[in-house]
Amino acid sequence: MLSNISLQLAVLASTTIHDDRIPLSKYTNTFAVGNLILMLLTVIEAIITVALAIHMYNKSDEYHHLSHNSKSDSPQQLQSNHMSAAMSVPVAAIAIAEFFFTENIHMPVVLFDRYSIVMALFLCLQSLVSFRSIKSGTRCITP
Repeated sequence: MLSNISLQLAVLASTTIHDDRIPLSKYTNTFAVGNLILMLLTVIEAIITVALAIHMYNKSDEYHHLSHNSKSDSPQQLQSNHMSAAMSVPVAAIAIAEFFFTENIHMPVVLFDRYSIVMALFLCLQSLVSFRSIKSGTRCITP
């Protein structure tokens, strides 16, 4: 019984399991610097959107305290601004995940590859979300 277990352990120890660390990079065999740039722009835009949403919230709160005027539609507009800003975080997270699942830095470097279109779509989506957040935020603070 003990020899059977040691034989199974010896077989398991000699077995090589090929594990793809970056599962989707085997389709391109390159590392695209453009994807890194697009991913970083998406993340930076998400950070700026969230920071502006916080700033606009503080500014609108300050405006309402100074004017002693609380409109009934202002909380809905603030909530819309927060939802738009909150939507930018998952877009950035998905862009980061897509980058790490598709890029292998040990491969030859190129400017763009087949996943660059997906990264560009994430950047466009992030731009739309940011624009909507900023647009709804400016409506909150105007009298």
